[in-house]
Amino acid sequence: MSLAKGAQQVFITSKTPFMMYPINKQNAYSYFRNSPEINFEFANNLQRTIKSNSLRLVGKKRITMQNGNVNLPANRVDVISNDINDVIEDHETIVYINERIGTNSFLANVSVGTTDGGLYEQCRYYNRVMANTMPMHNSYQDLCSAGGFVYTCFPNNDHMNRQCSSDIEFSLQLTCGYLQTGEQITLDRGLTIKIDLAPDAQVLLGASASEFYYELYDLALVGDYLNLSAPMKSNGARYVSYQSFSNVINSNNTHQNVPMALSQVSTIFQSYIPSSWTNNPAYDAFSLCKMMNESTDAEDHGYSVKNGIAIITFNKGNIRYPLTYEVDERIMNAQSAFQTVRSREFLNAVQPYFSNQNTLIAPETEVVPGMVSPRTNWLKTPQYADGGLLQRWTKQNGEFKRNGNIESSKYIYGFGAKQDRLNVGADANYANSTFNYSLQSDLDNTSTQVYVFAVGTTVVQASASGQVMSMN
Repeated sequence: MSLAKGAQQVFITSKTPFMMYPINKQNAYSYFRNSPEINFEFANNLQRTIKSNSLRLVGKKRITMQNGNVNLPANRVDVISNDINDVIEDHETIVYINERIGTNSFLANVSVGTTDGGLYEQCRYYNRVMANTMPMHNSYQDLCSAGGFVYTCFPNNDHMNRQCSSDIEFSLQLTCGYLQTGEQITLDRGLTIKIDLAPDAQVLLGASASEFYYELYDLALVGDYLNLSAPMKSNGARYVSYQSFSNVINSNNTHQNVPMALSQVSTIFQSYIPSSWTNNPAYDAFSLCKMMNESTDAEDHGYSVKNGIAIITFNKGNIRYPLTYEVDERIMNAQSAFQTVRSREFLNAVQPYFSNQNTLIAPETEVVPGMVSPRTNWLKTPQYADGGLLQRWTKQNGEFKRNGNIESSKYIYGFGAKQDRLNVGADANYANSTFNYSLQSDLDNTSTQVYVFAVGTTVVQASASGQVMSMN
């Protein structure tokens, strides 16, 4: 392979594996006890680049008790005896993480920049981005195989329970736009990668989650250097990146404005979660929820759920865009039917619908649970992708039962608006127009967090004098 350098051709001469340790190296990284920041730094180098698809964050993770006993969670949920003498020991606890995104849930923000202080990309709510995108283009079979090895994510909650009972090795491909857009990552201005860890209360959930904290250790970045035949200075870069926004809605009829200030936006998608779930060990903070209302009805176990969105309209400024019509799901909701348009647009916003061959969307999300046999025993692993709403494990008379309040939503739910309707590389300019939407839903005075993600293009250009300018 050759790279152009004016009239001269620069060739890749060899490949060199590397392992880079954090510059703030310590025994362990955690939000509870140690530093929640992980920093990597590559020096300026004109004669090397990094092969982008080789870059991995590797290490080990564990979940330990806060009281200093360093006990790991037992997660023993297979006690089936009703004998009152079959007492559950104190060490038999229940705490785990989101099974769909695994170790990604620990990464709150990922920033990529240069050693001279420049910032290419700051992916805020990185774990929430992964919670949206991974279930939408991975299947149940994916999570049974490659997902477990690469992302430490698993097909269901039961499997993750058992995995969290020991230390787990991981190897994560950081999916920031700058690190994934091209085949090579240049080092002519150096490279810094900074990771901020998420709070324990956001990551851990389960009956005993408040007694535990997580930590990462033996961390490193591994990958391959590509050695060049001659020094080469980059003249610029063009890459996509996630821009994240968050706001709160409280009623079933709302209008929201999001000032993006971005000039090249290719897609926008958003998802919802009750505000009280976002930083609370009693709930899964990375659930993709329908509009959920708090309930005091014992049969609802804390929350009631209908079909979610009734009508939604997306606008650019004061003009409907990119959809020139409102998405009206009222008839579908009244008939408890599949929300076809909403679901298709949500999938299409992350990956072109026609090319998406794998997804976890299944009967529970689309209100057709009759397609699969119901789960009659919580101690048996379900064989379908989305499991509706999960209740919390409780300990009762020597037996674990899943009969507590709802702790997690296994729906795959949200809405998307792909700006590039023909998939030809087009984008929309929101530099002088706000992104706004009108939403009617089943929400009933329950504060709900809305996460909005825009995928935009950033162009970095360098002048002949060496001055660097960035536009997005």
